[in-house]
Amino acid sequence: MDLKASYRRLRSGVKMELALLNSKLSRLPPGVPHSLFLCLTYRCQLRCAHCRYLQPAYKTARRKDMPLKLALRILAGAAAAGIPRVIMFGGEPALYADLEKVIKEASALGLFAEMDTNGLKLTREKLSSLAAAGLCAFRISLHSSSAGEHNSRQNSKSFTRIKATVNQAVKEGFLVYLSSCLSGGNNSGENISGLAALGKKWGVHGIRFLHHVSDELSSRKTAAAIAVRIRKKGLNDYARTCFETAGAAGCAAQQGKTVFISPEGIVRACPYAVKILGHGGKVPGFHGQAAPRNAQMLPCSR
Repeated sequence: MDLKASYRRLRSGVKMELALLNSKLSRLPPGVPHSLFLCLTYRCQLRCAHCRYLQPAYKTARRKDMPLKLALRILAGAAAAGIPRVIMFGGEPALYADLEKVIKEASALGLFAEMDTNGLKLTREKLSSLAAAGLCAFRISLHSSSAGEHNSRQNSKSFTRIKATVNQAVKEGFLVYLSSCLSGGNNSGENISGLAALGKKWGVHGIRFLHHVSDELSSRKTAAAIAVRIRKKGLNDYARTCFETAGAAGCAAQQGKTVFISPEGIVRACPYAVKILGHGGKVPGFHGQAAPRNAQMLPCSR
């Protein structure tokens, strides 16, 4: 499907919210993050090879969900600070019992509401419920254009189900991105091109590439290499990575553009950062202070 045609298929409400988001982003004051990653739960029905929440350190934490009162308080703080976008994050946020309540509140506060998801719980009925609550966009996990390779990385025969979910979400007028974790041999330019071609074929509006490697130095080098490959393949208008442009001095989190809050209320620069910035919704950036540059980071998805 042609990308312009994909945008024409967006629901009118999503088109309006997207225009408002872009306007807010263009006028965002220095020090205010453009995105809040709200981790509602560590729980997930999958066991992906790259998932850090399967590590022993998260054994107790991954049973916990964010209390609804805390989620609503964080949303109010984000809106008051001028953060324009919230991404429902996990784990798998579709497993969170009060997901629609959180989305409805985010929408009422004027936040552009997205959801980072594996897509396996997004039935037609669930999509309708999320649309009614005010959700505008999905980031749906797909780690390879090869069904076998993707299924291997997710330890699940999920490729066919994800394809159906993506097609239905596009049909329902959502803004839809693919979210791909690249590691080992699948971070080649060929796989990036293959995922981009598949995304365009499915009518997806863009791709967000993450990187998964074993140490921090390699993580930085790999992220930069992915950004270069995106540029060389002519995909800058369609694909992004944590390093928004090839040769960037740091990732979005290190530039203070994102903030992450865990189910326990722990605040970090992004889902993969080590340094704790605050707790309980008292977020640097909610008060005009950016996350520190060069914040200590973990390799993606570790």
